[in-house]
Amino acid sequence: MPSLRGAKVFRSGVTASRWNFENDSVIVNNFSEREPSLHFKFELASKGGGTTEVSLRMSPSCFDAILNQMYKVAPEKTAALMARQMKEHFWPETT
Repeated sequence: MPSLRGAKVFRSGVTASRWNFENDSVIVNNFSEREPSLHFKFELASKGGGTTEVSLRMSPSCFDAILNQMYKVAPEKTAALMARQMKEHFWPETT
């Protein structure tokens, strides 16, 4: 599964006054149990000393909101990445 370089996991709660860094190990892959989705997975230290695995699954219905936020954060980078992906998937170079 691909790792998301640059991703960071933070945690907070009712008794925490701020967000605290947890780790920088986040993986993503496609997941298809009932419907296609992106699957983000990371771990948090448990209060009892163990590890809690966290899974976030986003269906394609989330993609518009995610892409919109990506564009707000980094418009040039987002546009360039989308153009590259479209070129690779819709107009691949043949040799």
